[in-house]
Amino acid sequence: MAAYILGSVHGIADQARFEEYGQRIGATMEPYGGKFLAAAVGERIEGTAQPLRSVVVEFPSMDALKQWYDSAAYRELRELRRGAVDADILFVEGL
Repeated sequence: MAAYILGSVHGIADQARFEEYGQRIGATMEPYGGKFLAAAVGERIEGTAQPLRSVVVEFPSMDALKQWYDSAAYRELRELRRGAVDADILFVEGL
């Protein structure tokens, strides 16, 4: 069953680090079957949240997603992202 990362970026503290993160993340996801489905500024329809950028990433399973998230390749980038942006990250299992 597919699993998804839903990410909402609320603030960017270091644009250069965020751009580096964006350039490098795809290569870390590829071995785990991860692929971007959406990565853009969204249109708010309801509620009060107004993220600067929203992201949806699909993995073949929750196990693959968690293996990627805990991988040595992503661990470094995770810290890079944490220092660059204020974001909410959710893992969601597909139906």
